[in-house]
Amino acid sequence: MRRLISFLFLLAAPPALAQTEKPLWEAGVGGVAAWSPDYPASAQNHWNVIPFPFVIYRGDSVEVTERGRLRGYLFDTDRFELDVSAAGAFAADSKDNDARRGMPDLDFLGEIGPRLGVTLHDGPARLIRLDLQARAVFSTDLRHFGFEGFVLNPELVWRERPLLGFKGVEAEFRLGPLVADRRLQGYFYGVDPRYARPGRPAYGADAGYLGTQSSLTLRLPLTDRARLSAGLNAGWFKGASNEGSPLYRDDVNWGASLAVLVSLYQSGRTTRAATDD
Repeated sequence: MRRLISFLFLLAAPPALAQTEKPLWEAGVGGVAAWSPDYPASAQNHWNVIPFPFVIYRGDSVEVTERGRLRGYLFDTDRFELDVSAAGAFAADSKDNDARRGMPDLDFLGEIGPRLGVTLHDGPARLIRLDLQARAVFSTDLRHFGFEGFVLNPELVWRERPLLGFKGVEAEFRLGPLVADRRLQGYFYGVDPRYARPGRPAYGADAGYLGTQSSLTLRLPLTDRARLSAGLNAGWFKGASNEGSPLYRDDVNWGASLAVLVSLYQSGRTTRAATDD
């Protein structure tokens, strides 16, 4: 429901990424601009621009990373780690979407739940990992909150660090299917009888396969306190459980995003870290 795909240039045996001293904690502001589909299998994209504050903490047993991941190290070995993953999706105004016109808007979505990471390869410059993730999904219009169901999202993660030998530059590819319960499928594809109209009959959604998402993201430092992230994303929905919904409009979705983080405050205490996972 939310991913990025940009250019991935892989070279054999790029230079190793040396560990560097980083602040124990950072706080600052960021912003993201994204051209993204209104919902999975939508036929329309819209621009969204959102500023946000952020906090990064690189503790020995607890971390909050620049990717927004809370790592509590419930379990951590050389190959396995158990922590908490999070994701989200932008809101969509139904009056701007032909398929949903006259229906309730889609609110901002937040997802949170456990993640089991299985490291398949972790070399000096390349990481390959399988992330097994299950998350609860919540919606909000910034005034009210609602529970929208559950999603399973196993992902293959491939990360090159540094990319093409450029210090601090990183590329990351993610690919994985989404499986959702009936409640979440209904949030995207259900049509209550009161919203039925010619060309949009009432529809009750089913649980099951929602689609497959891929993302490719490029991250690079601008200064010691500013970082840039750019990417593209793609989603494939052919064969999804609710392909028959009148709100299912396109087998393939594409999107793009650009984000900037600016660290305004940094601790004097530092810690050694190779990357913010």
